[in-house]
Amino acid sequence: MSRICQSCSMPMKDKNVFGTNKDGTPNADYCIYCYKNGEFIDKVSMDEYINMMVPFAA
Repeated sequence: MSRICQSCSMPMKDKNVFGTNKDGTPNADYCIYCYKNGEFIDKVSMDEYINMMVPFAA
């Protein structure tokens, strides 16, 4: 199983790196570094988030 975080594009090769929904269940769309308890961790605009992620994508 290998998924890609829909927010930061990090490969998610096992369930331990899945984000979590409000009810604590795993969310396979986002990683633990982007999504926790049903909310995005970084409270920034899309443009700000893109600028934050560019160095990791390079």
